[in-house]
Amino acid sequence: MRLRSLLIPLVIITTFLGVLHWFIFTMATWEMSEKPVSLIVFMIVGWLLIPTSLLLSMTSLSHRLLPLIMAGYTWLGTFAIAIFFSFVQSVFVIAGAEMYPGWMLFVTPLIASWALRINWTGPKINKHALEGPEFMRGLRVVQISDLHVGHTILGEKWLARVVDRIEALRPDIVAVTGDLADGHFDTTSPMLAPLARVTARKFYVTGNHEYIRGGSWEVRLEELGFECLHNTNAVIEREGGALLIAGVPDRGVGRFSRGSLESAPDRALSTSVTVGYRMLLAHEPSSVFDVKTERCDLLLAGHTHGGQIFPFSLLVKLQQPVTAGFKTVNGIRVFAHQGTGFWGPPMRWFTSSEIVEFTWK
Repeated sequence: MRLRSLLIPLVIITTFLGVLHWFIFTMATWEMSEKPVSLIVFMIVGWLLIPTSLLLSMTSLSHRLLPLIMAGYTWLGTFAIAIFFSFVQSVFVIAGAEMYPGWMLFVTPLIASWALRINWTGPKINKHALEGPEFMRGLRVVQISDLHVGHTILGEKWLARVVDRIEALRPDIVAVTGDLADGHFDTTSPMLAPLARVTARKFYVTGNHEYIRGGSWEVRLEELGFECLHNTNAVIEREGGALLIAGVPDRGVGRFSRGSLESAPDRALSTSVTVGYRMLLAHEPSSVFDVKTERCDLLLAGHTHGGQIFPFSLLVKLQQPVTAGFKTVNGIRVFAHQGTGFWGPPMRWFTSSEIVEFTWK
């Protein structure tokens, strides 16, 4: 039944991809008198490789077929870049301007190689200084998000290097804002072992990928010393005041969970304790729209990956109020993390993977 339910969407997506591949080929060879046969074959293989790699990545054979899956994901990223340049070429064609024949065949691989290099260098450490009440001065919070451990090359060794960099920052608090894991629970949960070495007080909220894959991720994270915040909060006493850290599961949890679990920011932020600063951990920046009655000073989210690869970032802007960095929405300061790992193509263009440190001054 599951395969049958996927068949119609798969046919539609594959057909749409075929049309876009034809468009890329047409624009890339626009002023060529002879169309390269090798390029025709390459485009056909690439067209079929994208849906094939996506399907294989969701099977138990994913690790055995990793080279094939990585090839498909890499072409998916290159395909996105090629689409952008194809639209650029189409503008020149409509305007009647002359372009060097086949320029796309040189520029696209060059940009794709750059996008691969940027992602393979690992996440950057980005630091932000924030203002707040006097009692918050000196507090250091590190946020990681969208690690997608278990996805292709993002395994235990990669996570161990991320943990080493977090520990070097000596934070007071570490927050993981969802999409921590992206694989079958039995094979992926052991890969999370390096997180036990994080010595700071650490909090976790789930993202959509934990529910897509299924599994007891909250239980596993508690074993690793994390406090899982699902519509709950923790109050941290500091000299001169108190900080409330609240958390909610992914905003779309209702689509995946068979139980009564929901994302309820107001419930999470509610407290009878007097607190001077309220921070909400959520997977999606759009969770800000669910804060109706309670005060929230800062919302830390992920999910967007910053768009990961331009021009995908333009589509993300249609869904989320902020895709990267800070923005004030409904009087709440929202920060969208660009992701510590990646999903799909091991590539980034006009974005960067990151480990973020917030320090209150």
